[in-house]
Amino acid sequence: MTRLSVTVLTGVLLQLFSFSLLAATITVTSLADDVMTDGGCNLREAITAANSDAAFRDCPAGDGADTIVITATGTIVLASVLPTIDEALSITGPGAAHLTVDAGDQYRFFYFGFAEPGEQFRLAGMSLIDGVAVLGAHPAAHALDDVNLTVEDMVISGMRLTPNGSGAAIGGQNCSITIRRSTFLDNGAVDGTAGAILISSDMVVEIEDSTFENNFANGNTGGVGNGGAIALGNGGSLTIRRSTFSGNTAGDRGGAIAMFATNAVLNIESSTFANNTAASTGGAVDINAGTASIGNSLFAFNLISGMVVGDPARNINLSGVGVINTLGYNAIRDNTGAATTFPAGLPNANSDLAGAPGDLFNPQINTLGDNGGPTRTHMPQSGSPLLDAGSCTGDTHDQRGYQNPNTGLRIVDLPATTTDDGCDIGAVERGAQPPVLDFGDGFEDPPDP
Repeated sequence: MTRLSVTVLTGVLLQLFSFSLLAATITVTSLADDVMTDGGCNLREAITAANSDAAFRDCPAGDGADTIVITATGTIVLASVLPTIDEALSITGPGAAHLTVDAGDQYRFFYFGFAEPGEQFRLAGMSLIDGVAVLGAHPAAHALDDVNLTVEDMVISGMRLTPNGSGAAIGGQNCSITIRRSTFLDNGAVDGTAGAILISSDMVVEIEDSTFENNFANGNTGGVGNGGAIALGNGGSLTIRRSTFSGNTAGDRGGAIAMFATNAVLNIESSTFANNTAASTGGAVDINAGTASIGNSLFAFNLISGMVVGDPARNINLSGVGVINTLGYNAIRDNTGAATTFPAGLPNANSDLAGAPGDLFNPQINTLGDNGGPTRTHMPQSGSPLLDAGSCTGDTHDQRGYQNPNTGLRIVDLPATTTDDGCDIGAVERGAQPPVLDFGDGFEDPPDP
């Protein structure tokens, strides 16, 4: 080995060694929520120790980019707002079914702020329930400037905002947020916009393998609100892959998603939108401004609940200065409101399955339920026209993490495949099976996206 090679290798090893010194693992063993020396390190004390890089009560000192591992199972009932998190930190629980953090309809949860630009944060493996925040904060997680937040294997439910707030679970500004294998359930902006997530202020959000169910923006209170699950505002960018939106409600536009800024960008891939409701237009998605691109996705049984003049857009509505691009292989039960992009045809010239008023088609999907995997989904029935009618080349799994055991890819073909690659349209691949675990202990990660 040359002297140069030895020098480079030595430098790399020193960097790795130095990084290992600038991190600590803090183990949370207590479900208490206090700051007492009682023999058990709890979540509040662990966050304080990580922030301060000093031992605090029963928790050891943090040291740089720390990891909090919660081994306690049961329910943590918050007694007050958790400390603001201002240094890179990963918080991992034992699983959403094993650990619940309950704010009792009184407090917010995790606020990531005042960190160095580019700092990495992670929340994983727990349920957050019944959080509340005032205007200017988001109950479950709020991320400030230039930080990167990853949310994985979480259940976030019962989040509420005080009047005139937007984004009842997650939001922030000038940040990047990645959400995987998580459920957003019954979160609501009581007097505002975005029942679960508000994306604006130059935020970049990616959502994969997740379910948004029964979230609402004023839809449950009779008020006016847009984006029952998600709203895209100024500078917002959202990519959705292999995810399900079901039963979300908006008091005005966009039962699941509303876009209302010219510089907003929305990409939807291999996802399912069913049974969402808006009072005005866009039972599933309303695009009043910005650009949306949609491929291999299902829009069916979305509704308009209000009394409006004319024929309301039941699934996707395009208005104002909005733009929709089809990437092909979508299924739109009723193309009202977006017929220019999705002309009627089974399939049409763009390889989309698009019905029209008086000539609807039935996608034949089951109700939302447990079909395997960490999140609830709509399974296509055995005779569904969605089967083998899509395109998802390169996907290694469907929303559930299931795949073809013979190929390691998502696609499971019927004997006669007539489309691009034989993928099923939507978030779920009928016939796919759970991935084979290497070690049999249940802790292997799902396939990479």
